[in-house]
Amino acid sequence: FSFNMIGLPGETPEALLDTIKLNALVRSDEIQHSIFYPYPGTELYDVCKEQNLTSDRVVPDYYQDSVLELDTISREQVLLFHKYFHRLVQAYGLLFRLPGTLSRVLVAFLDRTLCSSQGPRAMKISRGFVHPLRMAIAALSGAPRGRSKNKTSPKGGGECVTIRGTHVEGRN
Repeated sequence: FSFNMIGLPGETPEALLDTIKLNALVRSDEIQHSIFYPYPGTELYDVCKEQNLTSDRVVPDYYQDSVLELDTISREQVLLFHKYFHRLVQAYGLLFRLPGTLSRVLVAFLDRTLCSSQGPRAMKISRGFVHPLRMAIAALSGAPRGRSKNKTSPKGGGECVTIRGTHVEGRN
């Protein structure tokens, strides 16, 4: 089991990605994650109040939203990482299984995209971002592939994937 809390005071997008990557490396059977909520009477509640990190926003529970306004990570980024936590763990798990240089390049690209201030916007614009990435990685690594609307059969058998105009041949 892996229990994760995100959106803590001082947390950065890079630190949150380290949490996601650790989950990908550990390959836990069960992963649970929640958004940090400062409970009155705790030291972290006092820290949040002293640093003026709390907002007046009312959230029904810590699985849906954050009451904090952090300088180190935007609320939108926290919600993005929360929404896609499991998919990102899967995506990084697949990336880590690729050959060295390819893995490093794709991990660096995904890191930069997710950690940028435009990361949440990019995820909203490119619906299904993680699934095409997963399909491309599967095609490159020879991993088993599921059905996809993006999949076609190239000449000579096998499968291929087209992601944003880039054609990737799969292995037979």
